[in-house]
Amino acid sequence: ELVATVRLAGEGTRRQALVEVHNPSPHTIEGLEVHFGYPGDIDLELLDRAARVSELGPGKTHSFALDVQLGPNAPADIPMRLVMEASRYGTLARWPVTVPVDGTPIRLQQPVVKAERPLFAKVGGFRMPFVVTDDGTLDHIVVYHDGDKVDWEAGGKNEVAFYTDVQLHEGRNRVVVSAIDDQGIEERVQFVVRGIEDDDALLAERAWIELDDRQPAKARQLIESRLARPPPPSTPH
Repeated sequence: ELVATVRLAGEGTRRQALVEVHNPSPHTIEGLEVHFGYPGDIDLELLDRAARVSELGPGKTHSFALDVQLGPNAPADIPMRLVMEASRYGTLARWPVTVPVDGTPIRLQQPVVKAERPLFAKVGGFRMPFVVTDDGTLDHIVVYHDGDKVDWEAGGKNEVAFYTDVQLHEGRNRVVVSAIDDQGIEERVQFVVRGIEDDDALLAERAWIELDDRQPAKARQLIESRLARPPPPSTPH
């Protein structure tokens, strides 16, 4: 979950694209590299291939500078693609951005998708609540269940709360939410819900979740009580 601000600095045809990157996560990003994608037929030359910093710590911000050359036919608002990569995680972001030549800063941040969902649920109809927010305006949201499109929500505002009904099958159910904002920045989040057919197994799973895994005897006792089954006789030693 990176936040970036992009602007052009300087005057004339030789400019610097300044990219300020903030890391709001609790994790250090090692080997963070920033560059722009090939500009295609835009009258712009990328003079620097990339800029890099050895690490970007939690809550830290770093500024990168990349030299560019504006051609005589460069538009007033230049369509570009900002790419951020890390040595450990690979590509972190590949965001479209329209950069004004007049130096106006453009802030970029992907939408945030949140959902309250259990790790498992009864097989059959299941209603899953979502909340999607953006620092600007959301364009639309699509929900997929095991690759099939099951819901579409309109944007037009900075927060959309909605429910999606899915038919859970036994085993792993992959629910993917794709949220795209008005800048064309997409966030895809996957949630996994395990469908359980048997009522007794469902109760047992709930008991395990409620207990610390370092208390297996207590978990076993709770499971047996919820299943209304007497504990098996102890094996004589």
